[in-house]
Amino acid sequence: MSQTPTAKGMKQTDSPSHSPAMSKRQRYLLTGAGLGLYFGLFFRPLREAPSLGLVLGLSLLSAFLMTLLQLRNPEQRSLPRLLTYGLSTWVAFAFALAVLEGRHLAYEIGGRAATAAFTTLSGAIGGLVYASRKGSQ
Repeated sequence: MSQTPTAKGMKQTDSPSHSPAMSKRQRYLLTGAGLGLYFGLFFRPLREAPSLGLVLGLSLLSAFLMTLLQLRNPEQRSLPRLLTYGLSTWVAFAFALAVLEGRHLAYEIGGRAATAAFTTLSGAIGGLVYASRKGSQ
């Protein structure tokens, strides 16, 4: 139980201590931005240039393997569902890996500050996309 202030004193409530004023969309946006900021602040480049081949190869392989796992569920075995799932999974993996590879480019352009700004913005966009997809399910 938590207490909330009122005009006459403290009121006992059974609700969790998080603020109900913050929507899920805002929480996902802030979570994504926070994760992006973390990935930007602690980035140390280990190689010269980003690799588009690495992004494409790993995202396709990951999406393919995740789609194969869907075959265990009898309701997901229809071809249109598998194709939709595979495509959306590939887009999500490709976005995440492209952001990770894009840190190299941002670092070359503006150093640590540009990298942190790039990954924070990308994380916020990812959080918003996740919130909208979760809301439509």
